[in-house]
Amino acid sequence: MRLSNQLLRIKDEREKDEREKDKDHMVQKGLGWLLRETAKADPARTVPYLMKIRNKAPRLVLRTACETLSAAKRRQVLK
Repeated sequence: MRLSNQLLRIKDEREKDEREKDKDHMVQKGLGWLLRETAKADPARTVPYLMKIRNKAPRLVLRTACETLSAAKRRQVLK
């Protein structure tokens, strides 16, 4: 199964919310890395997900996730 499918098929919303709100720097960096790699493979599905979580996800997660996106998409997500 592709990485993007694994990420976007997370069923347990509570568990996903807990990861997004984790205060540990390395957990945030790891989640950002996962999203960045997913965005490389499937940006059409990952960018809408980033837009959905951008108001509640830590800034580090979003900055890391957007590293491989175009400048326009990056601005859109980080706005």
